[in-house]
Amino acid sequence: AYYHQWAIANGTTLWELQQEARQRIEREGIPAKYNGPSAWQVGLYRQYLRLRDGIVNMAIALYNGTIGSFWASLGSPMPYHHTTLPPNTPRIVDTLMRVHGYQ
Repeated sequence: AYYHQWAIANGTTLWELQQEARQRIEREGIPAKYNGPSAWQVGLYRQYLRLRDGIVNMAIALYNGTIGSFWASLGSPMPYHHTTLPPNTPRIVDTLMRVHGYQ
């Protein structure tokens, strides 16, 4: 879901992203080492996004329960905010390596 939404936001499709990744791997080979944020850093970022959504949604709930309820006849209440969380790729890869390394 995350990559699908990312692709749409960047003017492409998930299929085109997959094709581009396959072509890059065929051209350059599999990357030797992961050079990105750690599982802990991605987890911390995900917690930040959840906290931010929670704070924004508390303000929206307060508005919908007070001022918004008086103006409900004029329109629908303010919608809640939901951020699609990015997958924790380093943790997923680590789990896969542990499982397949054990086999």
